[in-house]
Amino acid sequence: MPNRQRELWCSVMMAVVTVSMSAAVLAQGQPRLSTRDSDFRDLNDLMRGGNSAPSGYGNQSMYPTPQVDLSRVDRRVVQNLMTESVNESERLYRALQQDYQRYPEVRSLLTDLVSLRARAARIGQDMQANLSLEQLHPQFQQLDSDWQLLSHQMSQMRMLSRTTMESVDRIDRIGRELEKLFKMEPQLDRQALIMQLSSLSSSVRNLVEELELDTSGNQQVFQLVLDARKLDQQAYRIQQMVMGQYGYPDIVSEYNRFSQMWVNMQPALRRLDNRYIERSVRNIMMADSNLHNLLWLEQQADREHLKQLADSLMRDVDEFFNRTPLKLLLNFKDVTTLLQTSNDFYGTVQNLRDCANRNESDQVLRESYRYVEQYGSDFIRTFEPLRSQAAKVVLREIEDGILAMRNELNLAGSVTSIDTRAMIPYAASLENLADHMDYDVQQWMKRDPQSFRTQVLQASARFLQRSQRIHRMLQARPTAQELQRETTDLFEEWRTLYNFLGRCNTEQREHLLVLSRDISEAIYNLRAPLQF
Repeated sequence: MPNRQRELWCSVMMAVVTVSMSAAVLAQGQPRLSTRDSDFRDLNDLMRGGNSAPSGYGNQSMYPTPQVDLSRVDRRVVQNLMTESVNESERLYRALQQDYQRYPEVRSLLTDLVSLRARAARIGQDMQANLSLEQLHPQFQQLDSDWQLLSHQMSQMRMLSRTTMESVDRIDRIGRELEKLFKMEPQLDRQALIMQLSSLSSSVRNLVEELELDTSGNQQVFQLVLDARKLDQQAYRIQQMVMGQYGYPDIVSEYNRFSQMWVNMQPALRRLDNRYIERSVRNIMMADSNLHNLLWLEQQADREHLKQLADSLMRDVDEFFNRTPLKLLLNFKDVTTLLQTSNDFYGTVQNLRDCANRNESDQVLRESYRYVEQYGSDFIRTFEPLRSQAAKVVLREIEDGILAMRNELNLAGSVTSIDTRAMIPYAASLENLADHMDYDVQQWMKRDPQSFRTQVLQASARFLQRSQRIHRMLQARPTAQELQRETTDLFEEWRTLYNFLGRCNTEQREHLLVLSRDISEAIYNLRAPLQF
């Protein structure tokens, strides 16, 4: 009963925070959008990015109020620092592009840098338009938070060039000068922390349930149940501290305590032969890796966990063929190539496990992982067309295992291709927004029939269908070329519809304006990873 009360209290608190955040956003005049916008503007300008924060980044309503009289801050100094940061980000972009030619996993860093650079440039434009620092302060906080995360991620990638890291250091210095001007501490991304801590707590509770259902029923499992419950309480404690605006040192201290508790549990958990418990452990490790990044903490690859992941992957491959009827495999034209693909993938996983057993360096492990992901992607793509739900479930387990390896090695993104799974939330958001847009367009035409009624309704329906199509397409792991064609067509459908929206003069206009910017941002986020 106490656990149920605690979970209910947590849910209530999260609801209160969500409502407070929403109220703050409304009170600030739609700050997710560019502060200068009050009407439909040129779509090409809207699609350059920088109008709002990407999904998963900081929310300004979670930041503390200014601790300085902003009217006394020298605007010229701020303007010069912003100009310097944008110029330096251009140099960083060029250096990072050179790194990308050697290390494809840098792709996601490039995407995030482009977004941050656009937002920094947007703030500079807002300052030139004489917007007050009171209006812009939340954007400075959000930008600082997002740069802290990106800077930390780059510092963790040892393969980046000296030129790149020197540029990162220069932007760090500019950030510290801005923090000094505004008398603010480096900004944690509290919204993302709360979301990850919630995911962590959910995974820990799943672990408790799986341990309680474990059939061995020995004293060791009983002790693990008790320890996992304490671990859940510690995660909940950290979540409350983040929501309570505790300082960075206090939050990190409590998180280090959580990490030590979790490390102490892992040897006993590894001795259990239970696939469901392994899955819960894997999910906790992935959330822990994300939280280390959000808290700017150093990470090192856990060799024991890597070996466990490799063993699990090899069992998944065996289970895949056990679950797949032979008659389905015979439908493939080239069975020899099929078997070779399976053998190649299996061999790369064995090699990574052997490297972990030999305690090879992180660099060697990353090189070995490159082949795991490359051949793993080939394996998944080869067998994806199979009409066997049981086989598809195992394919998803294999994909999750590869992703867990990537997280354990602290790689920022996919090393071989576009990370389509990371794009799915943007596609889902876009389809949801397109549903909203289609409804509003229909209501607009009902209240104010126009001569172009048929054209705008058709344009809205086509855009909705295109949004649905790309969402479903991502489930099938399309190639980069296929996605580029689809997102280009998506943008053209959006352009056609957008050109009608400025003619709305009913009560739907304001909501159409908000939706149009959210949709443009979602399309930008879908297209951004495809630009490199």
